[in-house]
Amino acid sequence: MIQTTQFMAAYRLFLCNYLQENLSSNTSIVLSSPLRHVALSNDPNVVGYTQNQPELDAVCRSLPRAQKEYEMQLFAALFDFRRMVTLVEQMKKMAKEAVSFHSVDC
Repeated sequence: MIQTTQFMAAYRLFLCNYLQENLSSNTSIVLSSPLRHVALSNDPNVVGYTQNQPELDAVCRSLPRAQKEYEMQLFAALFDFRRMVTLVEQMKKMAKEAVSFHSVDC
């Protein structure tokens, strides 16, 4: 059974997503009376949406990993590491061949 606070949070999220997807930015909705909890819980779209959401504990556990992956994607998108990789490969080759830095012409 979904608790009332979880249900209302899921409904708010559903409503925000629905409004963003289906209404233009110049459209607004004004309700003449407050929505009743019973009216909301019978809507199959809302019930289906809340049942398809992951548990809060699962979301909280996966958040640090997802945040790290997102940061790595941003970092990779901002910088081109090809030159750095090339330099590291050259350094490894030099170390393997025991080449002295003093004998390298720059």
